[in-house]
Amino acid sequence: MESRPDLVSSVDSWLPHFVDFFDGNFLDPGESVLDAGTASESSFRYRLAQFLFGEAGARFMKKFVFDEGDSALRCGEEAPRVMVMDGS
Repeated sequence: MESRPDLVSSVDSWLPHFVDFFDGNFLDPGESVLDAGTASESSFRYRLAQFLFGEAGARFMKKFVFDEGDSALRCGEEAPRVMVMDGS
């Protein structure tokens, strides 16, 4: 496979890092942000902003395009709605 440049050999997705950040900082042991109903949309967007401005998530910030009709992404505030995530 190493000689096949057309195959994906690794992916650095933001989601596992966000799940670790959210679960480790805001939930009780055994709970996960991936469980239905664990986080409201408002809570998710607030924690997403915290994640993107933190050490674990800063490198992923450029991968997101937000609906900034209401406001821009700001540290300490709820993130605007995500419009697009760059998968590259």
